[in-house]
Amino acid sequence: MKRLCSLLLAGALLTVSAAAAYADSYSGSWNVFPEQLHDDVSAALTASGAPALPALPSPVEENAGFTCTMGYGAGQVTVKISGAQGKPSAIDASLDTSKATDAQAGQYGAACGAIMKVLTPQADFDAAAAALRLDSTSPSGTADNLLAYYSGEVLLTNEIKSGSVRFSAIRYPDTVTGIGLVVNNRLLELDVPPRIVDSRTLVPLRGIFEEIGAEVSWDQPTQTATIARGDSVVKVTIGSKAALVDGKEVALDVPAQLSAPSGNARTLVPVRFIAESLGAQVGWLNSPQAVIVSNR
Repeated sequence: MKRLCSLLLAGALLTVSAAAAYADSYSGSWNVFPEQLHDDVSAALTASGAPALPALPSPVEENAGFTCTMGYGAGQVTVKISGAQGKPSAIDASLDTSKATDAQAGQYGAACGAIMKVLTPQADFDAAAAALRLDSTSPSGTADNLLAYYSGEVLLTNEIKSGSVRFSAIRYPDTVTGIGLVVNNRLLELDVPPRIVDSRTLVPLRGIFEEIGAEVSWDQPTQTATIARGDSVVKVTIGSKAALVDGKEVALDVPAQLSAPSGNARTLVPVRFIAESLGAQVGWLNSPQAVIVSNR
């Protein structure tokens, strides 16, 4: 695993120099066509010594919705584009590190670098690579983590897990006000935005956890919310700093609370505690402020 992670890192480092030769003309833009991205990723792979990506199966009609996956290495290295022609909603690359070969690790790094070169202004490239641990820090030996970087209305993330890594990019307009909430690569629109209380970020209960496949129920007499996903069950009560996780009591720094004292109030809960208790990952972006949650 350590050797694989080191080679993954080497692939990303190689891309910084190899991809620059063909990508210097890009200033960073979200209006990316699938054919353009395919050609750029393929060029980065060949520059790193890997075979080019297979051709796209067919052209995508302008303004049509689409999801196309460009697989490589028996499907273990993939680059996926989702959205509309010229206006994709998300772009990502992923690798199953538990099964990948050394060559595939380098190819994944090359694909990540190519996506960054297309979407990130040249001046931000090195900073983004450092923030996402694509330049000098191997994920080997680190805990699972969700890292984020913002550049030119593009939110870049890198999810590090024990058996996989996933690099993603979504459009994040500068018109978003307050604290944004991104769940599984989708910017959510909520009637009550997240808020920070005593250095902890609270989010609307249903707005986020149903998005990651959890079932949410509410008991009005006790004002207790139950959030269940798979075998995990979390219970929080308004105003209480004691939560139950799979039947065991856990202390909270900040209790669940209502968004308003009366009226159409929403239940706000500490996002990191509950999301991680349900097996999801949580990241934080400082500028602009945004919470990123993923259970992919």
